[in-house]
Amino acid sequence: MDKTCAMTQRKHNATRLLALSAGHFMNDFYLGIIQPTLYIFAQALSLTLSQQGFLAFASNASGTWMQPLIGFLVDRHGKTWLLVLSVAWITFWICISGIVTNYYLLVLVFILGGIGSALYHPLGSAAAIKLTDKREGTSLSVFMTIGSLAIAVSPALAVPIALNYGLDKLVYFMVPGLLTAGIMYAVGVHKIDDFGNGHTGTNTISMGKTEPISIFWVVILILIAAVRAWIRISLVTFGTNLFIVKSVDPAVFAYVLSFQLLFSSIGTLAGGYLSDIVGNRKVLVVSMVLTTLFMGLTTKTSGILAMVSFILTGAMNSAPNSANIVMARHFLPNNSTFATGLIMGLGAGLGGIGTLYHGYMADTTGIASSFLFLLIPLALSCILTMILPHNTSPQV
Repeated sequence: MDKTCAMTQRKHNATRLLALSAGHFMNDFYLGIIQPTLYIFAQALSLTLSQQGFLAFASNASGTWMQPLIGFLVDRHGKTWLLVLSVAWITFWICISGIVTNYYLLVLVFILGGIGSALYHPLGSAAAIKLTDKREGTSLSVFMTIGSLAIAVSPALAVPIALNYGLDKLVYFMVPGLLTAGIMYAVGVHKIDDFGNGHTGTNTISMGKTEPISIFWVVILILIAAVRAWIRISLVTFGTNLFIVKSVDPAVFAYVLSFQLLFSSIGTLAGGYLSDIVGNRKVLVVSMVLTTLFMGLTTKTSGILAMVSFILTGAMNSAPNSANIVMARHFLPNNSTFATGLIMGLGAGLGGIGTLYHGYMADTTGIASSFLFLLIPLALSCILTMILPHNTSPQV
């Protein structure tokens, strides 16, 4: 009887994990609509590159800066019904953005939509780990890959529709999001056991019990995550502008961007798998060095070589997604969801500030020079990865 119950529970967990992943897919699908369509919003509302950069910053900041706080709350008393709510929330706000005709109101809508992402990511990551018995790197990379696949799909669907039929047609994308939220509720995602730091059994953030050196390494990991987020957001936000200068049609580039995002998903999955085999630090070091190399080629070349380099830049930049998170969770084993929020939230939020500066640089020095400037933080992040310790187990 116990064996039968265990099998039944595994089936329930598998179903809920599938629904949880579907929610992640939709959450990131809506996030993926924003940046590739910014230049269409810019044409419709006569926006500058700086204003485009601020829109990207606003949506990214609201979806990231709150994540450490939410991770803190999840470590104390996670409430999984928020997963269903967050999918419905981001669906509504992002889908009505196409009917907004005022720049400042659009900023507000993107901020409100981003809050749904802030709710979903740390809680969803913790719930995914709770529902699976796979290795950390692999299970996290699978959860993250499903989301990044959605981001790859977004430009291929949203950009042609917005270009050919108008931004107001984005409202029809509300249907799959609300349907997914309903499915999540129907299979009981909201009934996944609420958990307060289920990995440790503690209910408070115990930073005073954490070694100072561990906090130092977490700060380093946040900085690395920030640079990676800066690169990721800038590639999507300003990639179209860069390749227009390289005489590539925006409609053609939309498919190049989709390939880049698809390979980013593959990079996430492969990097998570490799991190369980060769170690998180090695994956982080090698991927950041290759990201720097391909970014240089993207900026300085043209034609097919520039497009291929652009795609590989995204893949290499995404490869250490799970490694970056797992290392931080190991340094803060008693507050693992909080650590996840720091990397996914604070790191991405700082990266959004970098994107804001990138827009300013593009307006003042030119789009090509602004991308060349990215080699500086990339080179610094390579150095930071190399000073990380080899042993990042919870006992560090």
